[in-house]
Amino acid sequence: RSFRVSPMPLSALALLRTDLLAIGGHDNAVTLYSASSGSALSKCLAHADTVTSLAVSPCRAVLVSGSRDQSVRTWAFTNASLKNDETFDDIQQPITSAGASTNLVLAGGGDG
Repeated sequence: RSFRVSPMPLSALALLRTDLLAIGGHDNAVTLYSASSGSALSKCLAHADTVTSLAVSPCRAVLVSGSRDQSVRTWAFTNASLKNDETFDDIQQPITSAGASTNLVLAGGGDG
C-alpha cells in the first residue's frame, strides 16, 4: 500500500509506533502521519528550513528534529498531536543528523 504524503520532497522519517510516523522535508514541517488511514494527523511548521533528520528516543516518549536552519527541536507527541518542547538554536551549521536517548539529545553537522 502506498500513499502520497506531501507534494514536497521528504528528507526525514521516523517510526514512532507501529502505525504512527513522523515525516519531515522541504516544507520545513514536522508532520505526524497515520500509516493505516493514509492521512496527516498533525503538522507543525516550526523550522525555518528543510527538516533533515528525525529520531525517536528508545522509550518512544520524545521525538527530535534537526534542520538546515541550524536548530534541533524536541517534541512531545500523542497519537494525534505534536508539541514543540525545547529548541536548541545555538548551533552554527545546518544539522545533518539528530538522535535521542533517555536523557540526551545528539546532533551532527557538516564539520563532524
